[in-house]
Parts: sequence; structure tokens; C-alpha cells
Amino acid sequence: MGAARCRPSDTITETTVEHHSVLGTIWASFGMTAYYMALTWINLLLGLFLTPLFLIPMTWLKSKQGGMR
Repeated sequence: MGAARCRPSDTITETTVEHHSVLGTIWASFGMTAYYMALTWINLLLGLFLTPLFLIPMTWLKSKQGGMR
């Protein structure tokens, strides 16, 4: 059994990191900001419109039980 040898093609000889200029970074930050703003907006709207759907039937149930005095 011989020792394993590295071929020249197996070694990393150059940096393979993608490089996009500052504009790419700014563009990505705009995209992420828009995403999180939309996510916050949807969550606010869900809370605004879904809360009455639960509160109104709860008041009906409480009044039938005699809990509202």
C-alpha cells in the first residue's frame, strides 16, 4: 500500500470567490430591506384583520354564558 498523492488538479491554486462591486452589495441590501418591510407589513395586517374574527365570537360566547356583567 502506497501513500496517497495529490495531483496538481486536486489542489487549490487560485481564489474562486465571486466578486460583485459595491452596487451588488447595495442591491442585495435593498432587496433584503424590502423583504423584511413586506414581512412586517403582512404581520401587521394579519393582526389588524384577524383579531376581530376571534374577538367578536368570543364576546358572543361570553354573553351566552353570562360572563359579561
